[in-house]
Amino acid sequence: MRRVSSKKGHAVTIFEASDYVGGKCRTEWINGYAFDTGPSLLTLPAVYRDLFLKTGKRLEHILKLDPVDPSFTYIFHDGTKILFPNLSHNGTVAAISEQIGEQAGKDWHALLSRAEAMWEASRESFIEGELRSPLQLFKRPHFLADLIFIFSLLLSLVHCLSIRIAHRCAG
Repeated sequence: MRRVSSKKGHAVTIFEASDYVGGKCRTEWINGYAFDTGPSLLTLPAVYRDLFLKTGKRLEHILKLDPVDPSFTYIFHDGTKILFPNLSHNGTVAAISEQIGEQAGKDWHALLSRAEAMWEASRESFIEGELRSPLQLFKRPHFLADLIFIFSLLLSLVHCLSIRIAHRCAG
């Protein structure tokens, strides 16, 4: 735990289990090679499979990935631990449900489902494609449906945040 000062004068306390701040965001050095890690870079082999497919090779034909199980463990301030089993969607929902409660598992499932839909709506145009003009977006077959979907999620997020802010201000 480390107390730091913020630029705006607020007292800030950072809780970190490691000897450095950043959680999974760091650089890992393995045999002289640097690997920048993040929330999911090394824990999502599908990212690497897609990259290899785009280069004309199958990842499985080049190297063997050994699954890590559990993928990682979250430890909360009250001591609750959740082991995430090899990033299996259903396994993760089950682990969360077991440790925190069934509603938390359902909420996690809903969050991942929304994130997956947002990824699918934005992946082709913004991540994988070359956007030379905003007009290209209008030519996508599902552009309007994707736009409505993302906009509705943003509205939902703003609504949830406004409820939380109102609750904190009232308290």
